[in-house]
Amino acid sequence: MNKIVEKNFFNDKERILVMDYDETVREITQKVLTHLGYNVELARDNSEAIDLYRKFHKSDYPFSAVILDIIIYDIVETKKTFEKLLEIDPDVKVIFLSGYLKREIIEDFKEYKTCYFLTKPFKILDIKKILQEVINH
Repeated sequence: MNKIVEKNFFNDKERILVMDYDETVREITQKVLTHLGYNVELARDNSEAIDLYRKFHKSDYPFSAVILDIIIYDIVETKKTFEKLLEIDPDVKVIFLSGYLKREIIEDFKEYKTCYFLTKPFKILDIKKILQEVINH
């Protein structure tokens, strides 16, 4: 007799953590990613993002990627957040999101192989493409 196994739809999706200081950007990003088939957790700030990442990292369903808003006026804080994520998970995959990316900022993170960059506002195809690249890397 064949045993029927129910698949948990939730676990078939990749989990993405989105941290952006702007509530509207968080909500729009969540809608876009949900539409693309991802499960999304939202964080309002760096501290909440670190806590959520830590919570799910050792779970059966960890984050596949993190989308992290860059604080242009305080790049040091963004770098500290990234380094804390690296302490939790040396293989963390982060997409830095910013409305204003400068070459110097990208250079600051160049040494890390799991960093990607996306400029706001982004197109749905742009975020879809970068997430596929990040998750499959």
